Amino acid sequence: MIRNLILDWSGTLVNDLEAVWLTTNHILKRAGKTPMTLDQFRMEFTLPFSRFYDTYVPEVGIEELERWWHEYFPGVEHLVEPLPGSREFLEYAKLNGLRTYICSAIHHNQFSTQSERSGFMHLIDAPYIEVRDKTERIHRILSENSLERSETLFIGDMEHDIEAAKSGGVHSCAVLTGYNSLAQLRQCKPDLIVENLKELRDILVRNDFEIRIPDKDSGLVSGGFPVATVGALIFNPNGHMLMVRTHKWSDLWGIPGGKIHRGESCEDALKREVYEETALKINRIQFEIIQECVDSEEFYKPAHFLLLNYSAHVEEWESVKLNDEAQEFRWVSPDEALKLALNTPTRILIHHWQRSQTSTPLLKEHEIMDCEQVIELNGIEIDVRLGVPDWERHNPQKVVIDLEFTIDAGKASRTDDLLHTINYAAVVESLRSLLASREWKLLETMIEDIVHMLAREYRMDRGRIRIEKFVMAGQKSVAISRSW
Repeated sequence: MIRNLILDWSGTLVNDLEAVWLTTNHILKRAGKTPMTLDQFRMEFTLPFSRFYDTYVPEVGIEELERWWHEYFPGVEHLVEPLPGSREFLEYAKLNGLRTYICSAIHHNQFSTQSERSGFMHLIDAPYIEVRDKTERIHRILSENSLERSETLFIGDMEHDIEAAKSGGVHSCAVLTGYNSLAQLRQCKPDLIVENLKELRDILVRNDFEIRIPDKDSGLVSGGFPVATVGALIFNPNGHMLMVRTHKWSDLWGIPGGKIHRGESCEDALKREVYEETALKINRIQFEIIQECVDSEEFYKPAHFLLLNYSAHVEEWESVKLNDEAQEFRWVSPDEALKLALNTPTRILIHHWQRSQTSTPLLKEHEIMDCEQVIELNGIEIDVRLGVPDWERHNPQKVVIDLEFTIDAGKASRTDDLLHTINYAAVVESLRSLLASREWKLLETMIEDIVHMLAREYRMDRGRIRIEKFVMAGQKSVAISRSW
């Protein structure tokens, strides 16, 4: 049973990501380096922070780095706010007699300011701050407070937090509210990954404060039954559709939506979910397709969804206000949407919607003739994070993909219509989206993920793929092939 909680501060209890990113870019510019985008920063930033700065500004001493930091950060510290649900989580822990401790690298000046603004320090038993290496400090926290390892849970948003938990021999929980992406957190294999502290509280309640590692049979509700959800492509008067990006879908782009409540109609659920997530009121709702999504690697935990997909319209579209489920939104044309890194169900939905916009008369059965053709897409160059050692995955490297697949081109050959064949450009964009969304240690795993995506998204039941990479010393390249 869990009786003790050790929590990271930044990205777990408070949202300081933007302020830290801006300050880091100030330091990089002072050192004559190129600033990072927010996505780059989330991918590259590590703890202990000395490891990060040794990589990017090794020529600058720690005293100078800290001076640059403290001259800039106070000007952006007003951007730091408690994360939604953090106070409620700590209140629940205190109400149930759990002891809580902070373990953070934050400087004492910043912690003093932020903890006073948060107003929930009375719910914390003790803070441990200015911690440069949590894998070492956790032993002191456990010893000084006589904490049983089996009764202690470490909660954080970065790989270093999970490493600290494992170093201390305690349970670990990763939250998606902070710095590291889902792909990064999965690699360090925490006991749990949750969207936020509210979900963690619900899990503790449901499991009587036991930590139970989820498996593929657990589903999202008791009994492991599939969960019915609704979602919609939402169009504004300009014909642009709303795309939102969420941490729980591997930072991929998708559509607003969520679960249907008991006794609620599907359309009422859709209106409610869209309004809760975007503050938009939709109309002209039309059903599009139903999809089944089982244990998708793109989603942050094992789940079996039945996705009821709709299209809808909105008149007052400039007032989008996201809740804490999504981090970013864009209004884009359908073609622009397909160039984004989309989650797979959304890409399938957009392709379906595009096909439905063209009303092509059906051919009579006796007019349909089999016409098999073999399509070859050769020399597709894509940058991907691939390799067994961490250093090899640190920077993207080029791979070259040759793809061959068989189609029935009967309708396409007679109608000269792209809708009756496979859009080769869309296939390439899907490859780029998949390979940009995560990283792999083995070519063998990456090629299997690609084959599954092609079979699922484009219904390619026969084909051959070859992937070549170029980083092995002493030889030109290494390649792997797969037929299916």
